[in-house]
Amino acid sequence: MLIRVFDSAHLNDVHPIIKLICVRVAEILNPASVEYFCRTRSERFHLPWEDFSPEGPKHDGDWAYLEQSFNKGEALREKSGEEWVMGDTFSYADIIVASRLFWYKRVLKEDEWARISSWNGGRWAKVLDKIQQECHLA
Repeated sequence: MLIRVFDSAHLNDVHPIIKLICVRVAEILNPASVEYFCRTRSERFHLPWEDFSPEGPKHDGDWAYLEQSFNKGEALREKSGEEWVMGDTFSYADIIVASRLFWYKRVLKEDEWARISSWNGGRWAKVLDKIQQECHLA
């Protein structure tokens, strides 16, 4: 139950970037998949595809909200004084965070990922490195 609460809260915090992620995913899909992907995401979010990640104040506001969410996550980690979400124990919650970070790193443009990975003193790039070591991915 606790992990469900964590996952839901984390997803709510990172929700502003999901539409941008969808746009970036569509950019790397094979052409045969793009139409289906865009149509089904538009249906899921009840939003025309053209409105998914428009440049301007809304887009900038989504990035600002996302950064605040990452700051909140870092503040919680600092409060625990330990490396992982559950303190000094590597847990499924860390996998949830890392899986989304891996997704962002894979689909975002280089400058967009650099923006995220630089927040909180480079904490998020370090999280990925530590997860790779913990899971023997490197």
